[in-house]
Amino acid sequence: FAARVANLLRESEISPALLELELTESMVMEASSSIQSTLDALRQLGVCLSLDDFGTGFSSLGYLRRFPIDRLKIDQSFVRDVDHTPVNASIVQAVVALARSLGMEVVAEGVENEAELAFVAGCGCDESQGYWHARPMSGPDLRIWVQEYDSLRDTRTTAVSSCEGGRCHHSERGSAPAGAEHTG
Repeated sequence: FAARVANLLRESEISPALLELELTESMVMEASSSIQSTLDALRQLGVCLSLDDFGTGFSSLGYLRRFPIDRLKIDQSFVRDVDHTPVNASIVQAVVALARSLGMEVVAEGVENEAELAFVAGCGCDESQGYWHARPMSGPDLRIWVQEYDSLRDTRTTAVSSCEGGRCHHSERGSAPAGAEHTG
């Protein structure tokens, strides 16, 4: 798989730093013995690896230490109503602290309102995804949305993510425009 990804990146002349592959917890756990070399090879290419829906499976902390994961994506079930559900708030805070201690970035999935966004940002999440930023859209609508977002970029936030040397990096400037999300 890693060799195919390397060939596709070379053929398309896309920097590996611009590619992020999302792995589900269940996939990593079910194939843990066979997946290690593939993930290591993808990391060597400079591809960013995310563990999606973190916390919904039978999370093993050993896997976080063993596999070359760059980002944890907190499942939306923990983000939903996080601003007034204490157990969700505790889980989000714990996952952010865990990810930070392991040198990983954190993405909050399923952010649907300003209160959830404020909470996950206050906890130190690097990025967020969800309907608060944008609803699913067609290709042509996406082009228009990106153009509108880019026109706001000079006066609002730009969240920039890249993976260099096998590690993801993220920075923000300003404050995010309502209804906009930008991930690398």
